[in-house]
Amino acid sequence: MKIIQKKSGFTMIEVMLAMLILSVALLGLARISSTVIRGNAFSSNFTTATALAQDKLEKLSNLDFDDAALNDANTGNNSATGLLSSTISDFQETQVDVNGVANTPDGIFTRTLNIWDRTDLANPATRKEISVIVSWQDAQGDTKTSIISTTRVN
Repeated sequence: MKIIQKKSGFTMIEVMLAMLILSVALLGLARISSTVIRGNAFSSNFTTATALAQDKLEKLSNLDFDDAALNDANTGNNSATGLLSSTISDFQETQVDVNGVANTPDGIFTRTLNIWDRTDLANPATRKEISVIVSWQDAQGDTKTSIISTTRVN
């Protein structure tokens, strides 16, 4: 009489099914990781862009009201929507790096300055609206923008 021994272990189907489940889980983690990396890159660039805009706005705020740097050089942007546009600008710096230096090879930001002498008001010599727009392109080629605005009163 032969004695049949019961062997324990995994069958080939069980191993393949476990590998399939593990593969699906790892692919999901890889996708989440790439989304997190893109989100971190956007956050870093947005923080830098906002700091560049804030820095420029603070420098302009420390100038005299009649300083030439605060002249409205292009009246084509003198409206609420035009003031926030980077296509019609009073002044623009390109290839700005993270330190605020323009025309650098590693600069990915464009900083645009728009000034509106409020000539439509009763006393136009006392008020200027200023917007600083910092834009950049993300890895997908989409243009992203950070805008900071203020009003200067004489």
